[in-house]
Amino acid sequence: AWPYAGWNLRSFGFIREGLEQTERAYRLDTLNPMTSNLVALARMAAGRVADAVPVYEDLVDRVPEMSFPVTSLLRAYAFQEDWGAVDRLLAKGRTQQLREFQDTLPFIEAKRDPSPESRSRWLEGLSNNVERTGCVDVSRLVYSAHLGLVDEAFEMAATARLGPTGASGGIMGPDAYRTSLMFQATMPELRYDRRFPALCARLGLGEFWITAGKWPDCADEVPYDFRAGCEAAWDTPREHFDPLTA
Repeated sequence: AWPYAGWNLRSFGFIREGLEQTERAYRLDTLNPMTSNLVALARMAAGRVADAVPVYEDLVDRVPEMSFPVTSLLRAYAFQEDWGAVDRLLAKGRTQQLREFQDTLPFIEAKRDPSPESRSRWLEGLSNNVERTGCVDVSRLVYSAHLGLVDEAFEMAATARLGPTGASGGIMGPDAYRTSLMFQATMPELRYDRRFPALCARLGLGEFWITAGKWPDCADEVPYDFRAGCEAAWDTPREHFDPLTA
């Protein structure tokens, strides 16, 4: 249970604590593919991209039928700007069924080519998805802000449901509507904006932090009073999730 406890901690913004828990699990069970995958994700979340890459590479070679380490490794290479490695992995990935994890590829392409045209294509794809499904995966908002589309990300969030609706176009992707990517060290742009606490409030995170008296790592890292922002957003309507349709 340790690696999943760590994963859950990251979803609440407790990145350092989540990493400690997951590293402990990894030391106890280094050959378990899911434990390896989760420790690599935890290292990525903490900004330790170089330490995550060897674990992902081992998984891709050792367990080729697992599709999600491929897209996670692509993200890691992209943050290292190792585009040669990206190309090699993409060539290898064409022999695999990436299924819903194919959704990561447009972000990799936009990060590789951050031109206005490339960012416009990314935004158009996201807008079309929101229009078709009525919802948005928060990870796509994180990606958009990282690509320099901060205002567009918050505008998109204001028009969409922050989670699945049960529609056929509600593809889960590698992050599956979870909130952990919102706290990724290498993509701080969304949470560095003063509108971020209100976004968290819609997901029930602000209520949890205030009630528990335990604040996420970013509370002391963002360039504004995060705690006051969460308290000001207390009355923000929460998203309602129906397990029968979500």
